[in-house]
Amino acid sequence: QHQQDEHELVMISGAYFVVLVLVLLVLFVGDPESKSPLGRLSYFCTVWLPVVVCEKAEELPCGAPLVRRATCCVDYVCNKPNPLLQVFYLGLVIGGFLVFQLYAAPHIPNKYLSETHLYTSHLAVIVTLISFLVASRANPGYINKQNVEEFSHFPFDGLIFTPGDCKTCKHAKPARSKHCAICDACVGKFDHHCPWINNCVGERNYRYFLAFVFCTMCLLAYSSVGIFLILKDWVEERDLMNRFYYDRATGERMQADWTVVMTYVMVRQTYLVMLLFLSAVMGSVVFCFWAYHMSLIVRNLTTNEAGKWSSVAGFYKRRAKDLLKSKKEGTEPPPIPGPEEEAELLNPETAPALAERKYGQFPAKRPPNIYNRGIFANFREVLSPPSLRVAPPSAAARRARAKAKAAQAKQE
Repeated sequence: QHQQDEHELVMISGAYFVVLVLVLLVLFVGDPESKSPLGRLSYFCTVWLPVVVCEKAEELPCGAPLVRRATCCVDYVCNKPNPLLQVFYLGLVIGGFLVFQLYAAPHIPNKYLSETHLYTSHLAVIVTLISFLVASRANPGYINKQNVEEFSHFPFDGLIFTPGDCKTCKHAKPARSKHCAICDACVGKFDHHCPWINNCVGERNYRYFLAFVFCTMCLLAYSSVGIFLILKDWVEERDLMNRFYYDRATGERMQADWTVVMTYVMVRQTYLVMLLFLSAVMGSVVFCFWAYHMSLIVRNLTTNEAGKWSSVAGFYKRRAKDLLKSKKEGTEPPPIPGPEEEAELLNPETAPALAERKYGQFPAKRPPNIYNRGIFANFREVLSPPSLRVAPPSAAARRARAKAKAAQAKQE
């Protein structure tokens, strides 16, 4: 019976952990357009399965109206600004804090934690919530016709960013900017749209977003370590590792081991164990996310640009193979197929310059990222956005520039 209980505990814990990791990978890491195993799993769960379920549901009586309503709900959740994940985040933080106060605070102070932690726990939650509110409310750097010059400080690299106008906003599109389909606005140095704060992340609020992620990571780490020390003190205070236990089925007297003690702790301190597990898993995920953004800053990339450069890297990898093949055969390198011929080879919106030239017009090696100016300069760019350091042009200067452009257009 004892071995069976141990086996069941390990199996249940392992299954829960695997399912949780898979859900996180599919939702936040997997790319449905990728042909990798994770990409195929993401495509199955987020594209193929919903389509099949909707098709089957429409065949049922009154199924079509239900599918339309469900589609509207999914569109609202996934493609429209909404506070659902904000409410969910607040529920996790406030709910976890209440559990901590009800079940963990009575065990403080103890051998490992002083009475100070009764107050620092409140401070950690307050600071995290403040960072959440600031990141949610901060302007990411919305671009319009009046302030477009303020965000035109980055040069065009001629590869993933080329001069042009936003087709939706009908104004000049500065380098490193992007039109967010969810917010329906152009954002300077666009990184991504974050549903957790119901806001875009761009040049002017990236620092606040990083502070929010860092505070959340620290809160989860603080919670994990604190609860672990509380449970460790609880086990040592009762000397559970040196106790003997009896198997009710056989009456056998057994020396305690870690599996027996862990089972006992899970039964006696269920809420604390659940909070510890949740904090540790979510803290690990948030840490990986924060570390990824640190690596982007070191290279002066945004999440949006990292995806573009990934496509460019794939382009150059294929180009190298074609050049090697043409050199061996003594033939000319083939031109880039158009988007209609092979759309998945390269998206013209990813790197517009690549869609207009031939292989032979590019250097043998991939061009460097011109925006990477060194670690210190890159971090300074995040902490002190260039669009806030440059004084916006006066109204007279904007009118004069508009007249000059109009005159140039007439000459052309």
